[in-house]
Amino acid sequence: MRINNYFPDVDGATTQGNLLEEGMETASDALGIQLAWNIENERFLPSPSEIKGIPIDSDRQFIPLISVDLSDYLQEEKPDKKTIKVPTG
Repeated sequence: MRINNYFPDVDGATTQGNLLEEGMETASDALGIQLAWNIENERFLPSPSEIKGIPIDSDRQFIPLISVDLSDYLQEEKPDKKTIKVPTG
């Protein structure tokens, strides 16, 4: 069974998985990555929709609650540029 995930309030946060467990894990990652990107690029964070107001096909879809720890996705520092010389021969 293919699991497709999207967050109606968070543009760019979509993912999929082959099993329910994998789909839930990838959903958390997609949400964390997109929200961290929004924060780091000074974009707004959307307000969540009311769950009851999200249209779904109840025969094929459901609405899970996905948790994410943004500290796992936010960069604390800007990456340092490193130059590495690799010997040849």
